[in-house]
Amino acid sequence: MYQGLRYAVVIAIMHFTAAIECGTAMGVSETTKSQPNLKLTAIPENTWERVAGFAPASTGILAYSGGVYDSVHHQFLIFGGGHADYWGNEVCAFSPATLTWKRMYEPDAQARYTNGNIDNTKGKLKDSDKPYTRHTYNQLCFVASSATMFIFGGAGPGWGNIRPTCPAPPDCWSYSLVDNKWNLLYAGPGTPGGYAMACCYDAKRNVIWAYGHESRLSRFDLKTKTWSVHTVRPVIDYLGLYNFHMLYLPKDDRILLVGNDTCTIDPDTLVSHRHPLKNASGKAGLGYLPDQDSVLYVSLPGGETGSEYRTEVFDCAKTQWQKVHVKGLAARGAVWNRLHYDPLDNVVLLVVDSGVWAYKPPRRFSGTLGQ
Repeated sequence: MYQGLRYAVVIAIMHFTAAIECGTAMGVSETTKSQPNLKLTAIPENTWERVAGFAPASTGILAYSGGVYDSVHHQFLIFGGGHADYWGNEVCAFSPATLTWKRMYEPDAQARYTNGNIDNTKGKLKDSDKPYTRHTYNQLCFVASSATMFIFGGAGPGWGNIRPTCPAPPDCWSYSLVDNKWNLLYAGPGTPGGYAMACCYDAKRNVIWAYGHESRLSRFDLKTKTWSVHTVRPVIDYLGLYNFHMLYLPKDDRILLVGNDTCTIDPDTLVSHRHPLKNASGKAGLGYLPDQDSVLYVSLPGGETGSEYRTEVFDCAKTQWQKVHVKGLAARGAVWNRLHYDPLDNVVLLVVDSGVWAYKPPRRFSGTLGQ
């Protein structure tokens, strides 16, 4: 009972903090920053609606790339690109308060991507103070303790007319919306190698958990700026070799890991428990819903070539998945890490190349929901 009451208080504080700290960095006034957007709150339960167009950048910024929800400043941030159709390395921010986008800075010019101007260890152009364009996959998350976006590695540029070809850089960066600046946290040995990996922020321990190609769990200590590798038992060898997604579950103090199947991991004991999900995919998106203590899972079977989104819900208390039939989502494209819960407006936001979509979760999920 005490644990449930304590959790309710924590969630109430999270909602209140998100409401009063929408942030002035994006020009939201003191009188409006704590107010939910009436257009978003009016969305019917269990329904998706398209609420805004796409960002002020080429849709190529979404190529195998994700984003985060900044719960301190009430902004949805995307960062990616690096494929044959776009070289830009800018951050684009979406404001649910105004339903508008803003390009936070101009990208490094494509002409600067030359063999002599690439630093592949730090993952940037030598004459730049920003990470270069890349596929970010699910390798980014929001760090509430510092109100920053964290990214590591990913696949560097080098497709089509973007030259030179760059390997996955062993770097870690953080981006501050308030300062509109990037900070190189670490670059070198120990950073999980490869691409199409995943990470999540553990607020209890103030660390980043990452999982990837080596089928191992890594941890980045935000205080010491160091990586460490951890052994999980039983071995989670059923998730595939790439394309993963991770989410920290605050009430249960567990990590939810999705690949070709799903499992949860205890961060203290590193014991894993499998929770089968047929046709799971790390190209999906996960959004934690605190009021329901559930995780919304949205995927497009077949990735970019699929035709109909699939929605499942993970009940954190029962540790079970159930299928949910939702209404209104008429978008296309792999989700990656571009699906996040907005607590101020009580909607889940999804960014795809057709724009921004919002979903109002029901008060509770049932086995027949939407049927």
